[in-house]
Amino acid sequence: MPSSPPAEVLRLSPLVDAAGWARLRAIREHRWAPRWTHYLGDRLTAQDLAEVEGFRRALAETATAAPRPGPPETLLREVRRWRQNVESVRRRVPVGLNLARDWSGIPTTDRSELVADLAGSMPDDVDLTPMIIYTTTGSTGHALDVPSHPRTVASAHVLAERALEKLGVNSDLSAARLACVNVCAQEATFTFASSASVWGGAVFAKVNLHPSQWTSPDHAARFLEDLDPPLLTSDPVALHALLGLTDRLRPRAVLSTATSLHPRLQAELSRRYRCPVLDWYASTETGPIAAGVGGALELLSPDLYVEVVDATGQVVEDGQVGELVVSGGRNPYLPLLRYRTGDRGRLYSRADGCRVLEELEGRPAVPFWTVAGGVVNTLDVARILREHLVFVQQQTVQLPDRSLQLRLSTLEPIGSGPELALRAALERLFGPGHPIRLERVPDLGAGMPGGKVRTFVQLGESPV
Repeated sequence: MPSSPPAEVLRLSPLVDAAGWARLRAIREHRWAPRWTHYLGDRLTAQDLAEVEGFRRALAETATAAPRPGPPETLLREVRRWRQNVESVRRRVPVGLNLARDWSGIPTTDRSELVADLAGSMPDDVDLTPMIIYTTTGSTGHALDVPSHPRTVASAHVLAERALEKLGVNSDLSAARLACVNVCAQEATFTFASSASVWGGAVFAKVNLHPSQWTSPDHAARFLEDLDPPLLTSDPVALHALLGLTDRLRPRAVLSTATSLHPRLQAELSRRYRCPVLDWYASTETGPIAAGVGGALELLSPDLYVEVVDATGQVVEDGQVGELVVSGGRNPYLPLLRYRTGDRGRLYSRADGCRVLEELEGRPAVPFWTVAGGVVNTLDVARILREHLVFVQQQTVQLPDRSLQLRLSTLEPIGSGPELALRAALERLFGPGHPIRLERVPDLGAGMPGGKVRTFVQLGESPV
């Protein structure tokens, strides 16, 4: 019989049983496994799982419901509740305001306000015990530590199921040895394998294709080919690297996250792996927003209300391009009320009532060149910046001659010690002597939508 999970595993994954532990051990101890850097768990309790199952049922019941104009009544009830226990909502929603009639009069907010006063945007009475902290890389704007909840993370898995079901793809991952792999291609990142209670104890893993993370150069391909996970999630840079590694995988679907997916890369992935490749639009603050194959992305969840607004915060007509603003969501630590994403697009209703997002101007994949002509993932650049400097926002530009221009919004001048350490770390990534210019810009982002700049810009020929 399978042995019982050890106490450390149960502490991080309370719902893992003996069979789930056996499955997890088989992945962690696989002969071609990567060098795992961390052990993580989903931290879901039985009550959490019951609530996530309720969310799954609610999604199924509302899958074909046509949205009504304006914010749904469920969101208005939430805003009334937030007004009692969230300071930022109290400031923005006057007593007696008719929410349904005067919704567009509620001031919008953005990431810079979260950076300035995160505590004021959190409920006063929320239980902090289960909190998870996600550190954003700063790749899309102001660097921010985002509080979240295990249920919020598990609900994203359920939304992935819904996206697959809309394509006619089997979303039941519970029987797979390795249900889902998040594939990265970075100099350094967390790697782990954990049990996903929301998928019946199936294993979720994050792996890094960087050669330093494997005992032998061919082990990454062998590991993935042997386990052949039914679902792959990744970003465009890592997916480009994966294409060069193996074409023998047969997933049911690929979800491309983090940055915009180029249509040519999407088509090549679909051809090589013989499956749909979804462009997945999400952010750390909001969770999943929309997904789709091709240029049209369908809104995923009825509890996240999406608007398109002009520069003054007024809603534009359906089909017009503007900034995307979201309210609601599933994060009990970060209720969103007319939150500007800094991304632009146009939103309209299809004939079947589904809300569809097109012409999304989000976060394009921007790989950089090394001195020797290799590819650098901008996530590695963001990690190095975060490790060596304290900044509010940054912009890194690679010029046509491959030199780097770093513009940073910092509260204090950058000292010589941190600057030297930063330059040394970037030269290890890009190559010795790589030209780097550093500039402090206190008002970086002023006048831009949501106060955000495009933080990685490639002015030469992109390698991907």
